[in-house]
Amino acid sequence: MEIEVKYSIPSEDILENIWRDPYLMDISDNASEERIRLFAVYYDTPDMMLRFHGITLRVRSEADTAFATIKWGGSSNKGLHVREEEIGRAS
Repeated sequence: MEIEVKYSIPSEDILENIWRDPYLMDISDNASEERIRLFAVYYDTPDMMLRFHGITLRVRSEADTAFATIKWGGSSNKGLHVREEEIGRAS
């Protein structure tokens, strides 16, 4: 199961203020920071049957590893998303 919170940040200035927040700076571990390029492709059938049934199929590359994820069901309320998820990994 996946539980995810999604935020809508209305401007780059607000985003920068979040990243520079003194509390976050105090609790962050700079040694663990890493930038990774992500590339994601979403798939469906020509007749959009996955979408029709509330299913998402995504293949995402992170560095040298690809992950295929299928998500279905669940709910969304004020930015909190909860749904089933299965992940497969291929290197």
